[in-house]
Amino acid sequence: MTGDAFGKSAGDSANLVFAMCHEISNLVAAVRLQAHLLDEELDARGLAVASLEIDDLSARSAALLALVRPVLSEPPAEISSIGAAVIAVGFERALDEYGGRVFDIAFDIPDELPEVRAEPEVFHYILLCQAYGAMEAMGKDGSLRIEVSTSEKEVVFAIEDKAREDAQHLEWWNAALRGRALECALANHILAKRGARFEVRRQGECNRTEIAAPRC
Repeated sequence: MTGDAFGKSAGDSANLVFAMCHEISNLVAAVRLQAHLLDEELDARGLAVASLEIDDLSARSAALLALVRPVLSEPPAEISSIGAAVIAVGFERALDEYGGRVFDIAFDIPDELPEVRAEPEVFHYILLCQAYGAMEAMGKDGSLRIEVSTSEKEVVFAIEDKAREDAQHLEWWNAALRGRALECALANHILAKRGARFEVRRQGECNRTEIAAPRC
């Protein structure tokens, strides 16, 4: 089959996977660097900080790897319904376990949420990639606000961060495929094929990322 026969979507998928491989390679290199710095002379605090750093880098690598399949494959012909609360609670638990404990993470999740048409694992890792990217952009401290809201047509999973305004992030479609721009391109590519919505914008002093699943 010729390159033209694949079409633009296949070409986009390949470019995204190439960029993902480069990003994961950088994360693994950072893990190896942290591992080389471990030695018997480190005190308890130094060992704890290094282990958290390795855990964080590994978590980010795992989240990116989990998105390779939905980037390359087509979604199911019919996506089953699932309670939006399942996605929200899973995301909350994953962030609670994340190593970057210097971040203040606030959750605003209603007690009752409707069902949506979504693959929970796909949404889970898209949300995690966006959260990890926000934490990296904020540096050693900062705050995240996770909000889940509903409208007549969709359930919106929103992430607000206080990282500085960055054109490479907010105009990701014009940026090189790395860092937050890559994470946005991945989310948009995967969600668009599933009838879901992705948006990122500057709102006051925050960056607001919205990942919306259609209601059943």
